[in-house]
Amino acid sequence: MEKTCEKERSETWHEVMMAALLSFPERRQPEPVSIEALAALSPGTAIVAEIAIGVDGAVSAALRQLVSLSTRPDRVPSLAQLAPALAPGARLKYGESARRTALPVEIVPRWTNLLGLPKSPRPLPPALPACIRIPHPASGWPWNISRALAVIAAGGGGTLAITARLPEESAWLVRRIADYHHELVAASYANSDDRRIVVALAHCRNLQEDPAMIAFEVTVAGEAIKAATIDLVAMALFGTLSDPQPTDAEADLRLLAGSAHGPSSLLPFADEIAELLSTAQRRSRPEGLSLVIGTSGGGISVGLSERDRARHLYVIGATGTGKSTL
Repeated sequence: MEKTCEKERSETWHEVMMAALLSFPERRQPEPVSIEALAALSPGTAIVAEIAIGVDGAVSAALRQLVSLSTRPDRVPSLAQLAPALAPGARLKYGESARRTALPVEIVPRWTNLLGLPKSPRPLPPALPACIRIPHPASGWPWNISRALAVIAAGGGGTLAITARLPEESAWLVRRIADYHHELVAASYANSDDRRIVVALAHCRNLQEDPAMIAFEVTVAGEAIKAATIDLVAMALFGTLSDPQPTDAEADLRLLAGSAHGPSSLLPFADEIAELLSTAQRRSRPEGLSLVIGTSGGGISVGLSERDRARHLYVIGATGTGKSTL
């Protein structure tokens, strides 16, 4: 099986190993930092976590290892070696891949635009305003996979795919990060109190100093994925709305993180999966709602059960939204 990654010079990737999860990782103290295990990989290797969820809350997942044709598979750690760190405590079954039919939709966080700031280091801003785009730093991503899955389930079900890979530290990428730092230094001259600039500078230093950078890719596939679902998944993972424009770079800075300053896991924990299932079951009970108020965007009935109606209610809403009617 082959996969074409257009964002890295249209390089062809092929799958070398797949493992289906028979159970999910257990939450431990301290929480496992599984992403750091990817720092042992060489450029040209990617790990994909595919998590499918239905309207009923049933979840299935698989880990896939992809290798570019320019990389020798025998020179990189296998998925079997990485699995204990990527999915601690989980049971896996290695085998062949299942066919994917739905067309995935890419999710990319939006840039943060800073207006009226200089692009070259100088103590005073230039006469004409300029716009500087900064990414939302990976250290501030909420990265709430279970919430993203709940959104997909409410929208009719689908598959969330998270890819992590080590990009090649090419001269182009090093130069792009250096230019990014150059613009941030210039912006700090004009507005040294802007916390967004301070955080962005720290993120840039992490990229320059971290021994291994990790590039992420997030997609959602389903029968009818709506724009609202895409934005809500982006908020759950990145803390921003999704950018309607696809990535156009070999390694987009919006999806780049240091191995020690980014997300800690590619998979949800077992207790989160159990909560998703129980929540979906409560919502799907036909006798659960005696008073139906309306339906959600995913077609799920919203209302009150007999038990809820027998208790006190605390209703909050703007004037004219129907509090008294309810």
